[in-house]
Amino acid sequence: MKRSILLLVCIITSMIMQKSYAQNSVTITPNAAILCAGSGNTVTLQATPAGGFPISYSWNPGGMTTSTVGVNPASTTTYTVTITFAAGLPVTATATSTVSVNQPPAPTVSASALSICAGNSVTLTASIPFATAYQWYRNGNPISGATAVSYTDTLGGSYQVLVTINPCSGLSTAVVVTTNPLPVAHVTPAGPLTTCWGTPITLTADPGAGYLFQWQLSTDGGLTWLNLTGETNQTINSNVTGNYRVRVTDTNGCTNNSL
Repeated sequence: MKRSILLLVCIITSMIMQKSYAQNSVTITPNAAILCAGSGNTVTLQATPAGGFPISYSWNPGGMTTSTVGVNPASTTTYTVTITFAAGLPVTATATSTVSVNQPPAPTVSASALSICAGNSVTLTASIPFATAYQWYRNGNPISGATAVSYTDTLGGSYQVLVTINPCSGLSTAVVVTTNPLPVAHVTPAGPLTTCWGTPITLTADPGAGYLFQWQLSTDGGLTWLNLTGETNQTINSNVTGNYRVRVTDTNGCTNNSL
């Protein structure tokens, strides 16, 4: 009977010890993290033991011996911590955490035009279509609300885009868009604007050489305008009653109509 009681006590003690031994473990927080290459940032890894009393920590790679370590690997690395416990089973426990090192995005910018006329617009598009975030810059300054893959502007200048693919960001090189002023379009009459039937009136467009001209006529008070066939010189002679204007185009392709 005594032997049976003793055997039962041993079994119960063994079960209690096994239950205690099974509690020795360790976890790492975070168990995965991401760094951006070249950022200089570090990730803090925290080893948290459970169960028995830990008497030592050992990290690999690095050989650190504290419960908390800061790491900044040059490439993706898996860190392993081994904890030795004062008592219990297992005597040691291990856990791992992988720190991934991502390259920052390298966006470029394409422009619908590198030269625009005043009042016209240019559309700029980032080369990375499905990023986490975008921020457009003009002349080095962030543009409020310009946070889509494309941006349309009428100002011209030096444009860049900052593209984020969590958690890494990359700034594009600048694309310069030139805004050209509209040419002067002014008509000077040579003499009075009223003349006798059959006597032409001479009209001259300003400015002079180096521009393309197209004279237009309106017979309904300026509601509609028709190009006058063949009238592409700086000066026009006409005896047709109506409103005249000239369309001036410069070497940049910018066009302006006289008033």
